[in-house]
Amino acid sequence: MNKQTLERQFRLWTVLVVVVPSLLIMVIYTVGQISVAKRQNLELIQQQVHFQERLINYWIEERAGNIRELSQTEAFRNLDEQKMQSALYLRQQSDTNFDSLSYIHKDGFFKMSTLASRIQYPSVIGRPYYEAALVGKEYISDVVIGRNSGLPIINFSCPIYDYAGNFQGLILGSVKTATLEMLLRENWIGQTGDIFLVNREGIFLAEPRSLDLLINKGIVKETAIMKLKLSDDALENIKLGQSGTATWISYLGDKILGAYHYMPERGWTLVGKINEGEVLTPIYKQLAIMACGTIFLVLLILPLATLITNRIKSPIDWLIRQSNRVATENYEIVGQDMPLHNIPYELRTLCETFVKMSYKIKNTVGLLRENEVTLENKMLQIQAMNHCLEEEVVEREATQQALVDLNAKLESKVTERTLDLQNMNAALEEEIMERQMAQDALSQKTEVIRQLAYSDKLTGLSNRTHLNERLEEEMEKTRLGQSAGVLFFIDLDDLKMVNDTFGHTYGDALIKMAGNRIVEAFGDGVFIGRIGGDEFMVIMSGEYDQKSISDRADQIIGAFSQDMEALGIGFHTSASVGVAVYPQDGDTVEEIFKNADNAMYSAKKSGKNCWRFYEPTMQAEAYEKILLINSLRHAIGNNELLLHYQPQMSTNGITIGFEALLRWNSPEHGSISPGRFIPLAEQSGLIQTIGDWVLKEACQFARRLNDMGWGHLHVAVNVSPCQLCANKFIDRVSEILLGSGIEPQQLELEITENALISSLEESTHILKKLKMLGVRLSLDDFGTGYSSLTYLQRLPVSTLKIDKAFIDMILTDRAQKAIIATIIDMAHIMEMTVVAEGVETETQIAYLARCGCDSLQGFIISKPVSEEEALLFLRSQKV
Repeated sequence: MNKQTLERQFRLWTVLVVVVPSLLIMVIYTVGQISVAKRQNLELIQQQVHFQERLINYWIEERAGNIRELSQTEAFRNLDEQKMQSALYLRQQSDTNFDSLSYIHKDGFFKMSTLASRIQYPSVIGRPYYEAALVGKEYISDVVIGRNSGLPIINFSCPIYDYAGNFQGLILGSVKTATLEMLLRENWIGQTGDIFLVNREGIFLAEPRSLDLLINKGIVKETAIMKLKLSDDALENIKLGQSGTATWISYLGDKILGAYHYMPERGWTLVGKINEGEVLTPIYKQLAIMACGTIFLVLLILPLATLITNRIKSPIDWLIRQSNRVATENYEIVGQDMPLHNIPYELRTLCETFVKMSYKIKNTVGLLRENEVTLENKMLQIQAMNHCLEEEVVEREATQQALVDLNAKLESKVTERTLDLQNMNAALEEEIMERQMAQDALSQKTEVIRQLAYSDKLTGLSNRTHLNERLEEEMEKTRLGQSAGVLFFIDLDDLKMVNDTFGHTYGDALIKMAGNRIVEAFGDGVFIGRIGGDEFMVIMSGEYDQKSISDRADQIIGAFSQDMEALGIGFHTSASVGVAVYPQDGDTVEEIFKNADNAMYSAKKSGKNCWRFYEPTMQAEAYEKILLINSLRHAIGNNELLLHYQPQMSTNGITIGFEALLRWNSPEHGSISPGRFIPLAEQSGLIQTIGDWVLKEACQFARRLNDMGWGHLHVAVNVSPCQLCANKFIDRVSEILLGSGIEPQQLELEITENALISSLEESTHILKKLKMLGVRLSLDDFGTGYSSLTYLQRLPVSTLKIDKAFIDMILTDRAQKAIIATIIDMAHIMEMTVVAEGVETETQIAYLARCGCDSLQGFIISKPVSEEEALLFLRSQKV
């Protein structure tokens, strides 16, 4: 039994010593190799994807170049139909990439085509490639299903112009996606790797490598192009429109390693992938070899362990026999047949030591027997001592009684001490009451501090900190489905005008009165606070229908429609209100606050003194504004801004100058109206930079006119109120005039009426300095603003421009015609020249001439044109 236990334990430990480290090494090695293999394969796939992107871009540019080259051949520029037909067929025969080449006439119908089948849809009016050709642009489509061929294709088009520069149509080249698939197949990775294209929705634009398997599984029928999307798991892990790496499960259930790259010019995403099983198979083979080596090592070590066990076992058996002899007191035969050969030195020493120890045990046993007699004598002595101890116990009991008596006396003393402690406790209770009163006073002071921290100092309403905390509580309940409500964002209209005119003391008084009116309008049961400045917020908890919310909003507008009297002065006030309902318009503080703010600004844009519900389009508009502002920041550096010039002509047909009009052609957003981007430039502070650029460009144009002999012509530039009131504006104008080398009277600055009203005194002061500088000044859009004769007399302007809205009335409204005549007479009395804007008919010209109008500007003379066209206009007119 002992032999088996020793052998088993020795073999077990031998196996553990070999197997456990081997397993750890195999696990660490395998995990490391798997990580390295995945990383290396992902890097390889990324390299292949980037290489494939360059191939595709080169292939697309080459096809577009072929179409462009064909459109510029002599046959198409001369419109020789026989040579055009021949050129189309020769090009298709020489370039097998194209499935068909077609010539489309400028009227929007197919004229000729190399398409084998008949043209089923001859009209292309409204198609994107036709619309692009109309504006002189080339066009490359996404992968589409051809209307005439019914096959997946990519369309390339280029407009055709004859030698006179007239638009004559376009060439349309259609390329089957099979050509694109050949590029992708040349770079397949391994046995299961693949590179394919998908669009913004994740739909395949080329056949995947596993098409046959997908057809066998019934996932697709014949083709995957424009019919099959990425698997749900792939769509979840691949961020379409971005670049990176990912893992996902394919339609076939395989785990995939892949990399993807976004092609922004086309809106495509290029995806490269390989099955994880193919990457890991070599590693698993190495692991199997290592496991076999470990098993072989264990089988080799076990016989050696058995041999070592037998060498140790022989002396241990001998020691067991000697121990039995010592236990039976057979000391005479202890030490016989000692194994002295083929045993370790330590075990031989142990055997010799055991023999010596057995002799000592023999001597010790003899001594113990002698001590037994001595011990019996000692026991008799102990019994005598016990008798003495019993007598001592009796004496101790007497002593115990004496202690009881003493304890009684101590209890009496304790009672007296207890009475003293009770008296002390009463005194402590009084002290505790005093401390409690002090604590109450401290709590009151703490509440006062809290009121200061959570209240608005001016209005006494809750401040922004308190509003945010209360709104966070509401949102938390909302997310748990326990609450709903309405958020009103209220902003006073035109308070800045009061502050600038009368001072902040009057503005603060109006803000305080506005807070009181909001409280009166809503009553109890709502949470009202001031965000800051002239902005207030009302949180109305509970579920309300749209009519109830509308009634509350009307109450707010009505509350502000009544005049307010502040420090003895009456003010007519109004407010703009944004309304957001939670949780449908947001369930976080930031989101609901932002949406209510957007709704308020929508009310501002609608003319103020009104309210608006939040709509998702408001957020889209805000986001679009951010995108436009970001693009506008780089517009000058990217050469996206340009100036067009509209001639101004006297009523006797002589050109007297030009108005410079800013245009923005953004590659991202297209052509953008000044009425749309100028307010954004003013809001974002970019108007200073843009205004400087416009002034420089206009002055350079005036310099070039001067060099050509037209130095008597002036160039008019519109000036924003933000520019006019900016620091050192006058110095900047002087620097630009000096840098361009023109006379000050060649530059005319146009200012609108409404721009002057907000700060009339300051604006008048600046205009007088510009007048002293020699710059011409004009008042633009007269009649659309306040049109006050009082301030008009104070302004140092030399030209008055009548707005197009008045000019349009000449044909329809007699009263307006009389007003125009009056304006012209009034301007002449004040020694101003008059320019009529937006003149479009001969009737308008005749009437304005009769009224004595000095100059005209409008489409009947010329639309705003580029500098080159403006110079051509001058050469053809009287100057």
